[in-house]
Amino acid sequence: MNCTTHRPVNRPIAFLAISIVFNFATATHAAEVKETYDDGKPKLVYHTDAAHRKTGAYEEFYPGGKLHIRGQYTIGKKSGQWTVYGENGKLVEMENFRADLLEGPYSWNFPSGKPGMRATYHLGQLYGPISVTDEKGSISRRVNYPRSIDAVRKAFLSLFYSEKPAVKFTTEPVTAPPYKAGVLSPQTLEAAVKVTKLYRYLSGVPYEDLKADATLCDKSAHGAVVLTKIGSLTHTPSQPSDMDAAFFKIAYTGCSEDNLYQGNGNPVDAVRGFMDDSDASNVEKIGHRQWVLCPGLQNVGFGSAGAFVSMHVFDGTRSVKLDYNYIAFPGEGFYPIRLIGPQFAWSLHINKSKAKIGSKDSIKVSISKLDEHYQPTGDPIPTKVVSTPAPMSPSFGWETIVFKPEFETLEPGRYWVEVVGVMSPTGAAAPFGYIVELVDIQFPEKAAAN
Repeated sequence: MNCTTHRPVNRPIAFLAISIVFNFATATHAAEVKETYDDGKPKLVYHTDAAHRKTGAYEEFYPGGKLHIRGQYTIGKKSGQWTVYGENGKLVEMENFRADLLEGPYSWNFPSGKPGMRATYHLGQLYGPISVTDEKGSISRRVNYPRSIDAVRKAFLSLFYSEKPAVKFTTEPVTAPPYKAGVLSPQTLEAAVKVTKLYRYLSGVPYEDLKADATLCDKSAHGAVVLTKIGSLTHTPSQPSDMDAAFFKIAYTGCSEDNLYQGNGNPVDAVRGFMDDSDASNVEKIGHRQWVLCPGLQNVGFGSAGAFVSMHVFDGTRSVKLDYNYIAFPGEGFYPIRLIGPQFAWSLHINKSKAKIGSKDSIKVSISKLDEHYQPTGDPIPTKVVSTPAPMSPSFGWETIVFKPEFETLEPGRYWVEVVGVMSPTGAAAPFGYIVELVDIQFPEKAAAN
């Protein structure tokens, strides 16, 4: 009974003693830090805790004394709401932090105070749609990132290569009688399939179960041998007089059902070449690119001999109906800059069931570089609509717009693509735009070296 009686009395005494010591320590070691301009007016004011970490309110001022930045710190890290004001006193920026990472609503205004950008952050990254307004108050663009930068970085680092793999064979090709189709090593095949997957992933078409099929690889390998014998690219080769009919029959099938490449014989470079497809003889149709991005592609084959690579793409194994408005190359959102070059034509593949396109002259495409608040910076990039060709195969389900930005140099940054001339199924105008943010993703060892 005595223990029960005295507990309520002892508890507040112990708590009070601890509280007094804690407050004393805080009062002794906390400090206010104040920096001033030459005239004595405050430049910034903040507080530190016992461990000399910023804590509590933080303020910065313009030389004239007006408030510039107001926020707060918790244990040395930005937290809660932060605001930025212009020298005219107008609110320019409002952002929210949690443990030094942007988290929650974000807004940016023009110097006039009119809204310019509204977005949301999660764990330091833009999350969800971004609404961008012009200085007249009209919505100028709605920006969407279908894949996070973390997801794109992970895919790039796992599917691309820090150093380009050499071409290796388990069976070397023989390009003179008696002819023999080569067999690429598993490592070489894997590298080619991975790069193909990466391009497909970034454009939003099925990619995860893409695989190299041994039978298709054999057809492609035969095709590469006959191309080496002939010394040029053709989908309809003539039979060399010293090549037996059985070998040529397989080789002909390989050539007629494949994307064909002449260069260094490396399948990885061949895939990049197919995605480039911007030389004068290919740019109007970009047929090789369309086959690599074909929604139905699931099984591929690769063969190599000499300077030639043959990639089997006439597959259509996958039965899929994608719910999309358009598929873009380079893909919408974050896109590794190493996968394209300044000479690449860009393309849009419009879902025929949701929209239609007219002649080349009816389509207008403009590309503008955007700043950190998604506002245009500088003049638009000169862009020419190359063609509006029919699809390579009705099974693709799309019609294609090919357009060519005239880049002097291709740099990382945000590029807004505006398309006018696409129509809804009923014939109404359906202009739209999308973001391509080119990012420079480095492999860890290279990043460390720099």
